[in-house]
Amino acid sequence: MGDSHGILLIGHGTRDQRGTDEFFELGDRLASYLAGRSIVQPCLLEFQSPTIDEGWRRLLDAGAERITVSPLLLFAAGHAKSDIPDAVEAVARQTNTLDRIAGYSRPISRQSHMVDLVRERLIESI
Repeated sequence: MGDSHGILLIGHGTRDQRGTDEFFELGDRLASYLAGRSIVQPCLLEFQSPTIDEGWRRLLDAGAERITVSPLLLFAAGHAKSDIPDAVEAVARQTNTLDRIAGYSRPISRQSHMVDLVRERLIESI
C-alpha cells in the first residue's frame, strides 16, 4: 500500500480490567476486519496505556501516512470536542505530522443500530 491508512481508535479508559479487555478485543476484531486496508491502533484517553501519544507514534512507526482519529465514545461531549483533538494535535505537532490527520469520525451517538441495541438490552433486563 503506497498510501498507508491508520486508524487511531480511542477509548475512554477505565480502571475496570474487564472493560479494558473488551475495548482491546474490539480493536483486534476491527484490525482483522480491516486487514490490508488500514492499520488499527487502539489507545486510551485516561487511566491506562497505550495513550493517545503512544498510539499515534505506533501508527507512524507502522508506516501510516494518513490517520483517521476515531473516538469510540457515545456522545460528543468534552472529550470528543476538545480533550481528544488537543491530545492528537499535541503529538502531531511534536512529531511534525499534522498533515497526516485525515479526519475524525463522529461519536456513536443516536445511530439507529445503537438505538436498536439499547432497546434490546432494555427488553432483556425487564
